[in-house]
Amino acid sequence: MQIGRFRITPVEFGHFRLDGGAMFGVIPRVLWEKFHPADEKNRIDMVMRAMLVETDDRKILVDTGFGEGRSEKFRRMFNFSGSDSLVDDSLQSAGLSREMIT
Repeated sequence: MQIGRFRITPVEFGHFRLDGGAMFGVIPRVLWEKFHPADEKNRIDMVMRAMLVETDDRKILVDTGFGEGRSEKFRRMFNFSGSDSLVDDSLQSAGLSREMIT
């Protein structure tokens, strides 16, 4: 996406799961589950994305992410999956490396 002099590209960094009922609120499960099937714990798949903002001379990665300080219990509860190699792979698919982020 181009906004003025900024080119913005989403970069996928991993997946996690959240309760489908909490995500869709009053919308009946029968409607949302067609597009977002829930697991045995009623959790649906969610994607973690950062935004790569590029100008002629800068490359900025905007990532509010989960951070590294999460417990194993947290990772299990939310079926968190993400790794440094996934970050590197995602950047590489955008033609970048960590060293190129300014």
